[in-house]
Amino acid sequence: PKGLEVAIKFVSEAEIKRINCEYRNIDRVTDVLSFPSTNLVAGEILDLNSEEVLFLGFFILTSFCC
Repeated sequence: PKGLEVAIKFVSEAEIKRINCEYRNIDRVTDVLSFPSTNLVAGEILDLNSEEVLFLGFFILTSFCC
């Protein structure tokens, strides 16, 4: 690919707890959540000749972990 991108967002403990509950049905604080944006599976080969930027996904971190 032309490049790789990820999005990183820092949030409060309350916000990461809300996201964790909404998307994972786990009602507690965690230090990191990740959400892939591709449907790649282990062992799959990427098209390295692509001229597009490949967006890998989102990382959400609580401020207390840093």
